[in-house]
Amino acid sequence: MPKSDTGDIALSIIICTRNRAAILQETLTALENVSGPAGLPTEVIVVDNGSTDDTAAVVRAARHRTIPIQYLCEPRPGQVQARNAGIAHARGEIIQFTDDDIRPPADWLDAMAAPLLAGMADAVGGGITMASHLKRPWMTAYHYSLMASTEYLDRTTKCLIGANFAFRRSVLEKVPAFDVELGPGALGQCDDSLFALQVEAAGLTIQPLLDNTVEHHFEPSRLTRESFLNRVRNEGRSEAYVMYHWSHEDFPTYPRYVAILYRDLLRWRLKNWRHYRGEGIHSDEMFLVKQLHRYKHLLLEKQRPRNYERRGLVKHGFTGT
Repeated sequence: MPKSDTGDIALSIIICTRNRAAILQETLTALENVSGPAGLPTEVIVVDNGSTDDTAAVVRAARHRTIPIQYLCEPRPGQVQARNAGIAHARGEIIQFTDDDIRPPADWLDAMAAPLLAGMADAVGGGITMASHLKRPWMTAYHYSLMASTEYLDRTTKCLIGANFAFRRSVLEKVPAFDVELGPGALGQCDDSLFALQVEAAGLTIQPLLDNTVEHHFEPSRLTRESFLNRVRNEGRSEAYVMYHWSHEDFPTYPRYVAILYRDLLRWRLKNWRHYRGEGIHSDEMFLVKQLHRYKHLLLEKQRPRNYERRGLVKHGFTGT
C-alpha cells in the first residue's frame, strides 16, 4: 500500500459504512463533542462502501467545529475494501478505526492517541460497551462478545476490535493491509483479529485500553436468533480461513466429522426446541453451528494454495491498493 502524503495531519479517523445513513448521521452528530488529541490536526474520513441510500448527502452535510469530515466512495463490495481505501486516502500519522453506530466520550481520541504519540505502543485496542437499551437478561458473556462488546474481557487482553482501535502509520510498513477475503461482505468476520495477529507477529506492540470505551448502538434486529446464527456461521468460516491460510494449522478435517456435527446439532435442536424464539439464542446451539461451519469451510480451504507464509505479514500477490 503506497504511503500517503501525511502533511500536517496527526490523526485520521476512518468510518466504513454501507446503506445506514440514519445511524451514521447520529454517529457524526455524536462526534461533534469530541476534539482531536491535544488540539493536533485531525480528519474524519467516511468511506461509503457502495451505498444506495442518502449516505453521501449525510456525510457532505456533516460539520464539526475543528475536524474536517471527508466523503470517500469505495464501490468494491466488502468492509475490508473500504478499510484499505480509507487507509490509502488517510494523511494521519495515527489511523483510528471506528464504526458507524458508536457514541464516543469527549476525551476518547486523547486517550487512544496518547500511547501512540508517546511511542509506548504501535497499536491500541479500546473498549466497546453495549448501549443499555440493547442488553437482555438472557445474554451471556458469549452473546456480549458476538456483539463486539469488551465488557467481559480481562482488562489486560490485547485485541483490536473494529469499533475502537488505532495504530501508528509505521505499522503499515510491516503489515500493509487488511485481508479482503475476510470481514462483512466477504467471509464475514476476523479481518481485525487477523490484523492484530499480524501486528504481534511483526514484533510490534499492542496496548490494551479497554477502559476507554465507545458505546455501541447497533440495530436491535441483530439480537434475533437468525442474526446470531448468521454471525456464528460467518465466524466459523472466517476462523477456518485464518487457521488454514495464516497459522497453517494442520489437522484432519474428515467429512465424517462434519457429519457428526450435523447429527449433534440436529439432536440438540430436537431436544431443546423450546429455545426457539424471535430474539436470542442458546450458547450451546451457537457453539455447534460455529464448529460445523468451521470444519465445513476447512474442507473447502484445504483445496486451495495457502495465501500466506506461516504467520506471514503480507498476502501472496499483494501489490497495494
